[in-house]
Amino acid sequence: MSVISFTSAANLGLSELRGKHLHYSKFWNSGSKTSAAKKIKLSSRTGMLIAYNPAFLASVTSFYFILKRISESYCFVQP
Repeated sequence: MSVISFTSAANLGLSELRGKHLHYSKFWNSGSKTSAAKKIKLSSRTGMLIAYNPAFLASVTSFYFILKRISESYCFVQP
């Protein structure tokens, strides 16, 4: 994985040196040269919701399973 990251970072650096600069884009496809009708426009709120929601759901799910496991291990038997 680090080889892929290093290769892509080196490629981007060489592209910048050659003069092919990347346009700033906060979200996908906002810096492309396509016509305005074909661009996908996202608000910041929608973009952040799409970007962070899967990680949030994974953390909530793992937290649920951890609490379930803890509650099962502390099950006390009533006499």
